[in-house]
Amino acid sequence: MVERRYFLSLATKSSVVAFPCFAIAENFLSTKSKKINKGKLVSSKDELTFPRDFGAHLLYGIEWWYVTGWLNDRVDEELAFQLTFFRRKTFIGENNISRFSPKHLIFAHATIISKRLGVLKSAQRAGRLGSGLVMCSSLDTDIQFEDWFMKRDLTSDSYKIGVQGNDFSFRLRLQPQAKLKNLILRGKNGLSRKGPDDKQASWYYSRPNIVTNGKVVINKKTLHMQGLSWLDHEWSSEFLHPEAIGWDWIGVNLADGGSLMAFKIRRADESIIWSDFSMLDAKGDNHPLINKNKLENIAQTVRWMTLGEWSSPVSFAKYPISQKILFGDNVLKITPFINNQEIDARRTTGGFYWEGAVELDINGKFFGKGFLELTGYSSPLLLG
Repeated sequence: MVERRYFLSLATKSSVVAFPCFAIAENFLSTKSKKINKGKLVSSKDELTFPRDFGAHLLYGIEWWYVTGWLNDRVDEELAFQLTFFRRKTFIGENNISRFSPKHLIFAHATIISKRLGVLKSAQRAGRLGSGLVMCSSLDTDIQFEDWFMKRDLTSDSYKIGVQGNDFSFRLRLQPQAKLKNLILRGKNGLSRKGPDDKQASWYYSRPNIVTNGKVVINKKTLHMQGLSWLDHEWSSEFLHPEAIGWDWIGVNLADGGSLMAFKIRRADESIIWSDFSMLDAKGDNHPLINKNKLENIAQTVRWMTLGEWSSPVSFAKYPISQKILFGDNVLKITPFINNQEIDARRTTGGFYWEGAVELDINGKFFGKGFLELTGYSSPLLLG
């Protein structure tokens, strides 16, 4: 789902940004006192069309492309990674034809997580779309931010992604598996509800179990890695209920070739405003465990329980990094790769969140690997 995190504090160190970010941030944050244009609303009258909808949707207020994965070198090194590009419509200079007009901002977050080293390394960028160094296509997935990129090849349906941080980098090729269901439209034909109001929704698709290989450089050591990735693409203009403060979201590549996605959107008292739960087999049909339990409206029957928390020494937030998800007679257990996977995004999208690699067990047996996202635990999200 994802974000996912919100574009609150737009101050940034990136040399690409050449306009007063604080003025734009002030414009975003004034929504309590006046009604502003948030962009095109999600509507069931529309429908997704590919490859066009792999690209950017500039009429909508917010959008992100999100890739996570687990990699190994077939010897003793196991890593996890994350790369996200965010687009935010500013509603500034709408009629200005200059390419320097800050109509859209692009933010990027990347992480590498090493269990052997017990560390998460992260890097971030922020800039103005169309500046020459920051580009984003509306025709297909093709995002360039200086030497960071995410690009889909139309012929092979593969992706190339790349990141250059201060103390890590990666260049990876991602190939969706033709034998698996590799394009999953969330919700109803891609329209994913996020609240009780129809407008609280987003367009959302996932591409799980993507075969991945390439080079990772960490601590000046080059590693040739392979594994599986997960890609999300989501866009909207208004998708959270006014009482929402954040969410827990998980996406997992299952060991049997299937996939699991679940989220809950929380109030301040931890009650759930909206939730979703999807567990599919390799063909994209309901997983046999779902059929076995014969659960209807499964999202409403799923229960989330905290098993363990981790307290951040930086943000002082307390995150439920170990959880159980109960459905029918089954118990899903979420275990983090390492505890400290908090992202400090104050210089880009604003605030703190926990975004980390996790393993998933079911009824005590290994079930898959993926990522867990925890937002709104440091401070409430303010999503337009």
